[in-house]
Amino acid sequence: MWLLNSLLILFINVKLIHSKEVLMVIGGQFFNTTSRDHEITPSVEIVGFSRPCRSADLPVPLYGMAAFRIDNKVLACGGFSFVYRSECYEYNSVMRNWLPSRIRLPESNAFLASAEDNGQVFLAGGRNFVGNSSSDGRAPTDWKYFDTVWTVLNNRLQKIGTLPEAMSDMCLVISNFLGKKYLWVIGGSTSPQRYKATVYRTNLDAPTFTWEKILDMPESRMWHRCVSTTIAQEKGILVIGGYYNGGSSMWLPLVNRHGASLETFGLNLNQPKWEWMSSLAEAKKWGAAAGIINGVVTLAGGGDYGSDSIETLAVRDFRASSLKLIQKREFTAGVVVPSEWFPHCQ
Repeated sequence: MWLLNSLLILFINVKLIHSKEVLMVIGGQFFNTTSRDHEITPSVEIVGFSRPCRSADLPVPLYGMAAFRIDNKVLACGGFSFVYRSECYEYNSVMRNWLPSRIRLPESNAFLASAEDNGQVFLAGGRNFVGNSSSDGRAPTDWKYFDTVWTVLNNRLQKIGTLPEAMSDMCLVISNFLGKKYLWVIGGSTSPQRYKATVYRTNLDAPTFTWEKILDMPESRMWHRCVSTTIAQEKGILVIGGYYNGGSSMWLPLVNRHGASLETFGLNLNQPKWEWMSSLAEAKKWGAAAGIINGVVTLAGGGDYGSDSIETLAVRDFRASSLKLIQKREFTAGVVVPSEWFPHCQ
């Protein structure tokens, strides 16, 4: 068993080293053991080479933002940096630096979600703190939650619909199987420290957003990450980490290994169903960076108080990589981009 595990880790690391795609790990916060404070970082690291390397820093320290790719740029929008932010910053792969973008959110907003598929980008939800902490020391209740869904069109945000309810801290993911393209909203929060198990989706080929409720997850989550992927020849959606049970992952199979839809399978027509998958090598409750690089689901950071761990999915098991981030971080963002954007890392 030891030899098998060693070979799997070696195989994973080799795939990362020879990657044509890489994961940008953007911003975040960490606990400084010297000052005993949480510190926000502007640092950006690239995972997918022989070891993580630094890219240009964000213009400001930032966490809790949404990040996504458009053509040869990566945008980071919203988030928290001493105050809640409405600005977007964009990384230009030609100039290799970050600059303020003409795109910006209508209001200050953090812990919103984003998803992209073949250049189609969606942002949704989020929250802004608009009040003061209660006098008895409990969590603040004066939060404004958003229900808007935006896309990016002609270098500006355009509202294209609303969520089933105002929420933040959820994940968005796009599935595209058997000619059916859906936008999913999974988990999240609608009030302070009250996280949800609800799952909704809307058909992106329909003329308007019409949400349908899908079977709830087995437990409630916030700050988790979602990817649409293939596992053991099944196609579906993988939910990874998050608060509270950040050491686990869940799997929603949508298409079986024979290429047949699971949505009307069974005597009771009650598929698809969520199932527990595998544990993570390290619990990632706090917003890890996630992406699929060269077909491998890859996670970075997101552990308690910020972590530097990297792990990858090997069939149905998460394996810790021997590689580590340079900077520990939580509430970070991950975007998959071509490795050629970072020739200094090779």
